[in-house]
Amino acid sequence: MKASIESPIERVLADFFTERSGLTGDRKTILWNSVLRLVRALREGHSCINLEYDEISSLAGCRFVSDHGGTPLVMVDKRLYLARYYHYENRLAGQLSRLAKVSYPDETMTPLLDLCFEVDSKNVDWQRQAAIIALSKGLCIISGGPGTGKTSTVVKVIGLLLMHHGIDTRIAVAAPTGKAAMRVRESIIKHIPGLSFDHAVKHNIPTEAQTLHRLLGVRRLSPRFIHNSNNPLPWDVIIVDEASMVDLALMSKLIDALQKDSRLILLGDRNQLASVETGAVLADCIRALPDNVVELKKTWRFNKDIAQFAAFVNVGDAEAAWKMVTADDISAIEKSGRQWLTQAAERYACYMKRARQISAPEELASLLEFFDEYQILCAVRHGSRGVNQINSLIEKYLSLQGYDCKNEEWYQGRPIIITRNDYHLELYNGDIGICMPDPDNHGEPAIWFAQGEGRFRSILPVRLPPHETVWAMTIHKSQGSEFKEVLVVLPEEDSPVLSRELLYTAITRARNRVSILSDETVCATAIFRKTTRCSGLAKRLMETS
Repeated sequence: MKASIESPIERVLADFFTERSGLTGDRKTILWNSVLRLVRALREGHSCINLEYDEISSLAGCRFVSDHGGTPLVMVDKRLYLARYYHYENRLAGQLSRLAKVSYPDETMTPLLDLCFEVDSKNVDWQRQAAIIALSKGLCIISGGPGTGKTSTVVKVIGLLLMHHGIDTRIAVAAPTGKAAMRVRESIIKHIPGLSFDHAVKHNIPTEAQTLHRLLGVRRLSPRFIHNSNNPLPWDVIIVDEASMVDLALMSKLIDALQKDSRLILLGDRNQLASVETGAVLADCIRALPDNVVELKKTWRFNKDIAQFAAFVNVGDAEAAWKMVTADDISAIEKSGRQWLTQAAERYACYMKRARQISAPEELASLLEFFDEYQILCAVRHGSRGVNQINSLIEKYLSLQGYDCKNEEWYQGRPIIITRNDYHLELYNGDIGICMPDPDNHGEPAIWFAQGEGRFRSILPVRLPPHETVWAMTIHKSQGSEFKEVLVVLPEEDSPVLSRELLYTAITRARNRVSILSDETVCATAIFRKTTRCSGLAKRLMETS
């Protein structure tokens, strides 16, 4: 029996292969179902699907299937791939394995490390261990939740590399999105003054961070980048923050573009949601390459309640997690009424009042800082607790308070979020902008985006890539962001999108306080559901490392 159909494109692709396969009977049906299942799995972030014995035997010998990548479908190790993703995974495994084996043993390392890290004979200093791996290996992966010191550790590593290899060592810092790049840049700048290095070293620590797309060099109307294996990147060391957000294709292209003797340092949180696109590269690497991984566990930034709540969610202890909603900085809203929405809208009314008082772009930094104090994070887009409905209701409330949000599209103070990358404008999925008058354009509306260090740039509304109002945003869109307080809105009933990783990502966006709109049953369902993406990357890395 054929699998249920969710997309006409999936049916067309399945029909294309089966009608030209030369297969008949059950073998033809199995091919049709396998292709449909594979395409659907790719849409859900898996890079392949697992096959049963009858599927393997039926697909063997099909003209479209091979075990070497010379056909549209590739069947390897009881898994089925589209050829493109097989090649991405295969190349990435080979290059990561090569990097993981590179070592730089050096007996002069200890005195350098003592400059940055205290020696403690009783306790392991995991930040020091991370620095040792970063200095001694071609690949270093530093994993840890928000506030565990990943960036502060890597800033020290950069200084040590400059001391050891010379201040002309070329080091690049990148992240998947513009907002993530801006945040890591600001964090690096903040940590430099406290380092125990001389002025020359501090002066040469890179204070610029860019998106991975900008690093690799975007070609107009092409999925290929300027930098690749034939035109490698000019950097000796590349550091990637928020690496859990990097999908299989992008990581493969980044690795392809490295010079043979370049080092790669990945920073990320393996417990967060995986990339929106295909793959779970960081999680696979952490599982398969333990000698190249250090996990930082001590939280420096969060208050203890949020850190403990996140820890209970991570281990799947729903009962203990729910008991914490009575803690000082965590609360649950279980009522089905709209009082919670009114209270949220009142917070945004305060923001709108401040937005209307701003008369110059120089004041935007304080406005954006005020906006980032509070954010509604939704698990779903549709329904009474979805992003679309909540955004609409908040605009309705603000209109009743005298802010003409319903009749005026580009009203002063309107926050928007980019929903599709525009590489040439350097606007990326998840970037947030604020609508304010442009004094250099007769006060016409413009969208202002932060560039770091209090700098902003303006874009005319007609030039924007796809975007939407962002009084509320999806939890996926919040990755790479941080807010003083968040309201996490879960649906009234179970949804396939609910997972442990989703809830963990949501609550760790908050520095000071978390509120959860959910009943205990729905919250527990999310905590119990751990997401695993189908991939062959970890197995390939284990076999070749």
